[in-house]
Amino acid sequence: MRISEDDDTVKLSTKSLSLGRYNVCIRELVDNHRNDIVRNVEIPVRVDVLQGKAPPEYRILHTSRIAIGKTAVTRLDSGETAPPNKHYVEFVKAVHRTSGEAKDLAFGQDGAEVDGRQLLKDFHLQRFEKFGPLHETLYREAAAAEDLDTFNVAVWPRIEHDITGYEKPSEGETKELPAETKALLGKAVESRALVVEKMQKMGVDVKQTPEHALVVLATLTAAQVKELAKDKAIGKMFLDDSTSVPDLINSKNIARAPQAQALGFTGSGVHVAVFENGPIDLTNLQFVDRFLANPLRPNILV
Repeated sequence: MRISEDDDTVKLSTKSLSLGRYNVCIRELVDNHRNDIVRNVEIPVRVDVLQGKAPPEYRILHTSRIAIGKTAVTRLDSGETAPPNKHYVEFVKAVHRTSGEAKDLAFGQDGAEVDGRQLLKDFHLQRFEKFGPLHETLYREAAAAEDLDTFNVAVWPRIEHDITGYEKPSEGETKELPAETKALLGKAVESRALVVEKMQKMGVDVKQTPEHALVVLATLTAAQVKELAKDKAIGKMFLDDSTSVPDLINSKNIARAPQAQALGFTGSGVHVAVFENGPIDLTNLQFVDRFLANPLRPNILV
């Protein structure tokens, strides 16, 4: 460990460490006047080797590697190469050491910089050419079924405008949709109504769901699934598998919430934010522009 010449940076050497995950444990850090700077903090870090090279004025926040095929993406470990006929892409999220400016980089297996977003865009176009608006699971199930075999599906309408461009209340309990939210959802609700109307004309059994939920639940035959997939009003269709395990059913017990509540902790007055150290699945990046990089904290999805 050494302190920089300007006395504002503590540097730790990683040369003797193997590749992998570690925690930097700071039990006590004080200034020249013995005032506490920080106590009892553990900072997760990863020792890794990059294929590419980030500018030295940027600090690496997160890296991930994938192999992009025609219709599938595979997550790769450090040092792993892409299978034949697949593109290797190393995504790097970095932040400027002084200004905090975020920078997204992507490199190929040879270390040369590549246009990662364009590769993902091309990948999505190839998937859409094959699967259309059908999720891959529903596509394969319907393709293997007889025309009259039925499926429970969840259908989302095609939404042509941004319905997230509003400020969410940061305090207090929200008991109903804010007026601004309702206004933005208005056109989306109209798109949903058009989908419901088309499905009913096909003789589809449409289940009753709140219109502002946007999703339409229904039971379709395999033939109806294929026919509805051709309609431009459809955004996405998923297999509504009711046999799946609700993995959050015991979330309170897993988080030990009852014990905390028994001690009098209710969460009242606590502000909650979701911190994310980077997306795991890079095949679906609708939120890519909503990741904020901070030089002192992990990425924040807002």
